[in-house]
Amino acid sequence: EDGIRDYKVTGVQTCALPISQCFAAGGIGFTLSAPDPLATVLFESLADMRVESVPRRSPALVVSANADDTFDLRRGSVPAGSALPAHQALHAALSMVNETVASHWSKDHAALHASVLDRGGAGVALIGYSGFGKTTLAAAATRGGWGFVSDELGLVDEQHVAHAFHRPLGLRRGGLLHLGLERSHDPLFDVVKPWRASTLGSLAQRTRLTCLVFMSPPTADHAVTPMSPASALANMLSNLHGAAGVEHQVFRRLERLVRAVPAVRLPRHELPLMVRLLDDLIESGRAAVAVPQG
Repeated sequence: EDGIRDYKVTGVQTCALPISQCFAAGGIGFTLSAPDPLATVLFESLADMRVESVPRRSPALVVSANADDTFDLRRGSVPAGSALPAHQALHAALSMVNETVASHWSKDHAALHASVLDRGGAGVALIGYSGFGKTTLAAAATRGGWGFVSDELGLVDEQHVAHAFHRPLGLRRGGLLHLGLERSHDPLFDVVKPWRASTLGSLAQRTRLTCLVFMSPPTADHAVTPMSPASALANMLSNLHGAAGVEHQVFRRLERLVRAVPAVRLPRHELPLMVRLLDDLIESGRAAVAVPQG
């Protein structure tokens, strides 16, 4: 079953009046407004985050249609894109959701560029640059019985607990093919196809991080190797969201995180093997083994 159904947007006259719905993650609520039929795609993809209402002063995200079938975006009064074709507007709207939640969460906590998964209350954060395969692995693990906590954004508090950010998994075409989910190509999803995690498995509301898993290139022996806190911190500092203006505070929070939670490198290989390696990190207790200091 598709994470969301395919809707044709380009070349279809959009509704002049935007439609609004409410969403929330990590206790942060926001409204999203968009004209149909793009609204249908966005709202269905974000259905796992939908709530009945949000506080009156919650951030307002707006997608508006132009007469030439392009779209403008703004977050509050700040422009977030202009004259974008439908497939770019869809991607930009989901990115706007990320930045809205990240900027509010980072005022008091740390927002990692990571996917987070839960196994019986023990959590792993999958960290890596865009294109390293963390979203594809998160989708495979969710389908394999892990609880889905978040994609793209790990909302980690001072107790190293990651909170739910149930935005859709942003799967590129290669990831869709690896997972066996892609049936036919739709130009609306040229950038990513948003796939609701709830169609793949169960959602988890929070998890205590027991391991930071950094995606790395393939190795001959498939070995999962420990990382020092210093190396983990350096990697995480290049994978942040929403830290503008609070860089010093975020640095200190991440420093405490890497000293409290072990970090490992996970080499990229076939998805079933990588999911088994994640299982091993939890089941064998390797996530609790001390790693070299430095």
